[in-house]
Amino acid sequence: NLTVTIDSVKTAKNGRVIYLNGLLYFSYGQIGNHLQTLGTAPSSEYNLFWNYMKRSQVYDSVQFQILGTSAGNFYTVFVPNNNAVRQAISEGQLPGTPANPNFNPSLGSDKLLVANFILYHVVDKNTIIADKKAVGFFPTLLRSPSSDPYTINIQYPGNVFTVSDQ
Repeated sequence: NLTVTIDSVKTAKNGRVIYLNGLLYFSYGQIGNHLQTLGTAPSSEYNLFWNYMKRSQVYDSVQFQILGTSAGNFYTVFVPNNNAVRQAISEGQLPGTPANPNFNPSLGSDKLLVANFILYHVVDKNTIIADKKAVGFFPTLLRSPSSDPYTINIQYPGNVFTVSDQ
């Protein structure tokens, strides 16, 4: 909750130098704190993801942590919007129906679907932004039975930031 503004901009030999009226800080909040803020409102376009995550077996609601994350490491969470979550439900990747998502499944297999969906959307120990520097395959928190990470693929076809599983 800190606002930092630009005081001035100077041109140097190797580019611009931007002077701020304060320091930039990394977040001290856990990933869960940010996702709660992002998805709690019923009108939020990320509400469905938040509702699946907060009830999942891979989320610690006391520590606001996702299983496999730890303080001091960087992560990128690709949070799907409500339409993408509904599509995942239609494709059988999450329990329920698009009109009636099952946020609190009782079957172990459905709980596993939710856990895998959440973990697949967290990139492990990498910060990815659309700057064309992060290209290629990046490990997620989701692991195979042999403990190998599932990966996502970052590309820029036609200069468009694209995330895929291929």
